[in-house]
Amino acid sequence: MMSTASRRASLALVAVAALVAACSSSGGTGTGKSSSAGASLSTGGTGSGGVVVVADGGGSYHDSQVRSTYEPCEKETGLKITSTSYDYTIGPIRAQVQGAKQWDVVSLGNPMAPNLEEELLQPIDYGVVKQPGLPDSAKLKYQVIYVYFAWVPTFRTDKFPDGGPQPENWADMWNVSKFPGPRALLNYPIGTLEIALLADGVPYDKLYPLDLKRAFAKLDELRKETKVVWYNSGAEQAQDMANGLATVGAAWNGRMTQIQKDNAPVKYTMNQAVLQGTSWAVLKTAPHPENAMKFIQCAASAANGARDTEDFPGNAPANLDSFKDLPDSVANTVPSNPKFKDTIAGTVDWAWWGKNFDSVYSQWQSWYAGG
Repeated sequence: MMSTASRRASLALVAVAALVAACSSSGGTGTGKSSSAGASLSTGGTGSGGVVVVADGGGSYHDSQVRSTYEPCEKETGLKITSTSYDYTIGPIRAQVQGAKQWDVVSLGNPMAPNLEEELLQPIDYGVVKQPGLPDSAKLKYQVIYVYFAWVPTFRTDKFPDGGPQPENWADMWNVSKFPGPRALLNYPIGTLEIALLADGVPYDKLYPLDLKRAFAKLDELRKETKVVWYNSGAEQAQDMANGLATVGAAWNGRMTQIQKDNAPVKYTMNQAVLQGTSWAVLKTAPHPENAMKFIQCAASAANGARDTEDFPGNAPANLDSFKDLPDSVANTVPSNPKFKDTIAGTVDWAWWGKNFDSVYSQWQSWYAGG
């Protein structure tokens, strides 16, 4: 079993990965810090409806949330929204629950084990949070997924130009003879193992429980046939694809959208995209639990999802009614768009990962070190 410290560090990485993937499109640092941490917003809200304290990942993501979520929701609900930032690890959340008891709502970017959910969070009140556009898959017992990002098959168009064969799915990423060159993959099991199994022909509805032996064997196959460039952050991923260190990769849609704007010769497809969610949750010791639920009801709305997506390119709203308010130029780049429902593979199973993360991550570390 991993040490508590190791587990916290590893849980942080996938959360930061989700954050950095989004932050790339706004030029953020992805540090999880914010100069405005702990400061109440000067949005002009009356605060007549009470107070709610929200913690997010900081940086440009925080700045975007101020514009797209906190300010509009102050006006809509009458709540005075105070915001702060944390590094997306479990430690600060546990410190709040066991000690400070100041935060009401947190943004979560990683699966959480069931025992931790029960220890640290309170169930979502779906009598209050009842946005009609939220699919059941976004409405978890202790969390409400409000935005997604996606791993998408990506390639360099200077190596595989239009008019010729181009990688179209994860199997093509493994087809080194047809599409030669180094591959880019995230040095982390969540998402990467799903991609390997999809490449090996496992349909999404048969992915879970993950066949770990088969997934690692498929990854062994790839790194025996070609160089694999392992990235540990969104910044590395973007650099590897933009600089040509990899010619084909599993990349985040937000990062690739950004380097396309910078004229990098890259292209991606939604075919077999794997989505991962970011959620709102209410702490077990929230001092304003009723206000927390009112905030989430606003933050998970269709209008807010559309604002969030437009303000932070790469974000994909969980509320499907958001697409009624999004221009086609934005909606057509967003993996949660219903038009892609038969194109994407599906979403990461948070419940499975919450129960199995420790043992799988330990196996991942051993496998990666053995390469």
